[in-house]
Amino acid sequence: MKRALYRQMRHEWRDNLWLVIGLSVVGLAVWGLGAQLYGTLKYAFLPMGFEDKDLYIVAVGDVSADNEDYVDYGEDGAGMRDNDIRTLLQEYRSNPNVEAAAISSCGSPYMVSRYWTCFLADEADSLGYIGSSKSISPEMVDVLGLKSATGESGESLKKMLEEGKILITSLPRQEGELRESGKHLPEDYKGKKVKDNPDGDAGYVVGDVVDVIRQSRFHTPRGMFLMPLGDADLGRVTEIMVRVKPGRGEAFVGDYESRREMQRLHNVSLGVPAKVAFDREAAERDDTVNARLFVSLIVFLFVIIFLGLLGSFWFRVQQRTGEIAIRKVCGATDRDIFRRLIGEGMILMVLSALLSGCVGWVTLLNIDTLSPSEIMEAFMAEGISILVVVSGVVLSIWWPASRAIKIEPALAIKDD
Repeated sequence: MKRALYRQMRHEWRDNLWLVIGLSVVGLAVWGLGAQLYGTLKYAFLPMGFEDKDLYIVAVGDVSADNEDYVDYGEDGAGMRDNDIRTLLQEYRSNPNVEAAAISSCGSPYMVSRYWTCFLADEADSLGYIGSSKSISPEMVDVLGLKSATGESGESLKKMLEEGKILITSLPRQEGELRESGKHLPEDYKGKKVKDNPDGDAGYVVGDVVDVIRQSRFHTPRGMFLMPLGDADLGRVTEIMVRVKPGRGEAFVGDYESRREMQRLHNVSLGVPAKVAFDREAAERDDTVNARLFVSLIVFLFVIIFLGLLGSFWFRVQQRTGEIAIRKVCGATDRDIFRRLIGEGMILMVLSALLSGCVGWVTLLNIDTLSPSEIMEAFMAEGISILVVVSGVVLSIWWPASRAIKIEPALAIKDD
């Protein structure tokens, strides 16, 4: 049977050649689309590192001097303003709807903040850890629900911030790349002195490494510095971060609207509490729309590809209806005929996979910027694309073949 199949395929080599080329193009298209889809969604379903459902942000501002409600603090203006912030913060912490409250500067994970690089103080040629910088008070550990990546307790993390130590986030998805490039892992910085430039003096000690805090569902997780914001730094406070008790968000906002002591004290004015989740939705709006459009496009193209395969193999099987009838008359079973048709399709599929694989890998090898992990992802995408195309070929053969097998031999060959 195998020899007869190979002989028949050699006789039809022109048709088979064009079909192999067509399947190769389909394979490359599925490979490329699958890789792009994976790159778009590979981070979308990973944990964010914190829960923003019951998280609110309250902007801290100042009444302008030309406002009729402006209060002249006198000579100790900075000290009185600091006291007002302490009083307002305590007002929020004592609210029955609030679970935890903290002050910060660009403390929301979704806020854009400056990027900072730290270097190990005891290594002259140290490759630095890069991340965005956020200043937080120790209570932010409870507000964001920060978890140590090295097993430290929440109380220990707060104590480190009180002592002026900084916290950095882990980068679990990038450990391989960091090691391959010779860079330190975040855990390598724990307990060590760091500086903000290779030639500078050590200014901070890394207290601990906390679980990654992601700033977007669609982008690569980045490093983050959590800098201590102490009592002497109240002049830099830009917001109060509040975690309310589950289901108490509306009651918390209602308290703000009905109680002046939660809105303003002297020259310190607080904005309306806003859900941090709204910041995420706003920051990800374009990425979410693009992802949905891309997924819809891929589904549409996959349907078109499948219909194209179905049409090609349907025509191919219909041409062999008479041949199928003769084989059935000669004693071939439905299973024998079906195996022959599927075998022919798989041979063509293997040839097209080799062709498309060679073209794809020659292209990838000429891209110098690909990391080892990205090359591995390309391998995975190629394997998945082959499975998708094989599934499409099998379905495209099975449907017309199952119909052709059921035709009575006399009806199938009456016009031949």
